[in-house]
Amino acid sequence: MNEIINPDKNKKAENLNLFSTKGVIGRKTCFIFTVLILIFNQIVEYLWNRAIASHTPFVEGVLFTLCIISIYVTVVMAIKRLKDIGWYRWLGIFGILPIFLLILSFIKSKDLTDNRQKPFLAQLKDFISIALTIIFVAGYFGLGIAQWAAVYAGVYYVLNNWFLSLLIGGFVAYIPIIGTIAGIYGAHKYWGLPLWVSILIFCTHFIIAILLTIAQFVIELIEKKIKPTNNYLKKLVTNLFILQKTQESFL
Repeated sequence: MNEIINPDKNKKAENLNLFSTKGVIGRKTCFIFTVLILIFNQIVEYLWNRAIASHTPFVEGVLFTLCIISIYVTVVMAIKRLKDIGWYRWLGIFGILPIFLLILSFIKSKDLTDNRQKPFLAQLKDFISIALTIIFVAGYFGLGIAQWAAVYAGVYYVLNNWFLSLLIGGFVAYIPIIGTIAGIYGAHKYWGLPLWVSILIFCTHFIIAILLTIAQFVIELIEKKIKPTNNYLKKLVTNLFILQKTQESFL
């Protein structure tokens, strides 16, 4: 199948064939596909557990086949998205990870007038930049709500009033640093989680942000071939500051 060029947008026409690696897919299609495949995986997992509980080997076999097909289709879609942004196609193997597809759905398509393929380090920098953005957003929507729930549990234990606990929990949970500490304490004390698990839940995004920041710095050193400077500390502090301010900005 020949790839069709849209002269108005200067982009390749999308190929929505789930079993063909020919053509490309855009950001919107990639994002929708990621959401659908996540829903599909949850349904299959639910049915799989039911099939195991009811001892139905035939159903288990069918679901296993669907899982294999799902993995193949996901890799195919990842390859087409990678072609659209000018990245190496072999990275498509990581398409089995939903977070990888999600990140790809935020990267701009490659201009057809530019036939050059991005250097691997440039691709890696783009990937890290998008990953940091997703972490910042997930840190607010995901961990922010988790902190709220953990603080709510502690306040409710003291006040025994769900409305006041909800208000106080929401206020405390979104105070930088204090909200994180309160969330860790609430998860450990009132959810019964081990302390290290509580810390891991509410601090993982900080750890990942630090590691990605260090990776950015290393890549820049390799590209520029210069000695380490204070830019590393500045970038690290900036990313951590943005991570904290993300929650404040939504208040």
